[in-house]
Amino acid sequence: MADNQQLIDGRNQIGKELATLDFANLIGGPLNAVVEAQAKAALTTVNFIKEVAFDQEGKSRQVNFTYTRSDNDGKTREYNLSVPFLTMLPIPYIAVKKASIDFNAKITSTVSSNVSDSLKTDVNANASTGFWFMRAKLQSKVAYQKNSSSNGKEQRTYDLHINVEACNEEMPAGTERLLTILEQSISEQKGAEVFIVQLAPRTDASNTVTLLQPLSEDAVKALAGQKFMLPALVDGNPADAVEFTASHEASGEESRLQFSPVSESGAVLATTVGSLTIRGN
Repeated sequence: MADNQQLIDGRNQIGKELATLDFANLIGGPLNAVVEAQAKAALTTVNFIKEVAFDQEGKSRQVNFTYTRSDNDGKTREYNLSVPFLTMLPIPYIAVKKASIDFNAKITSTVSSNVSDSLKTDVNANASTGFWFMRAKLQSKVAYQKNSSSNGKEQRTYDLHINVEACNEEMPAGTERLLTILEQSISEQKGAEVFIVQLAPRTDASNTVTLLQPLSEDAVKALAGQKFMLPALVDGNPADAVEFTASHEASGEESRLQFSPVSESGAVLATTVGSLTIRGN
């Protein structure tokens, strides 16, 4: 009977232990953290678009490319391509797809009891006889002893497991519309005609170089006033880029260019330049 009462008391104690747990914070805390993480991810996307897509004046940031290619009439021209920077980068849209919270509470209560009893009986009898009578004496001692003890042990284990699954969410309709408008603003502008001139290796100490192909009249006109950064020797030391101007000389079928240094008066054109790009007006 006492053991059953101890078991009932242990169960009641476990119930009281669980009742004291703050489940509102245990469960609600991780849920609030998930919501805050989702909000921070959204703000990160907003800041990314603001910093990457637009400048301080609210204008779209553009990446400009310059390249040469042949157009429909066979002429080589310089083209400028302007592309909105945002259309070249993936926009981060991270969203919490799934969140699970597992809370386990394990309370183990162990109660052990020991009961022992002992009964001790001591009987002492004496008898004597005479001529007319008999004398008897009886002594009896009884001792009863009962010992009981109980021990209790309680263990508590709490486990909280949070699993969060995130993924790249689909782009909102407003962002898709923004990208569509920016894509439509990509523009290619035709620039001036470009003349690629092949130069023969320099054979003397002068800055006169023979052309492998004669210049057209348009190229000769475009040559006037242009400056070129070309490899050269300055006081005998090689330099990667020295500024020159060029003038055209024609003698019969031979076409030459005379290069004059702009600032480095003693500069001599490198032995081999290779090619020269002349941009039309």
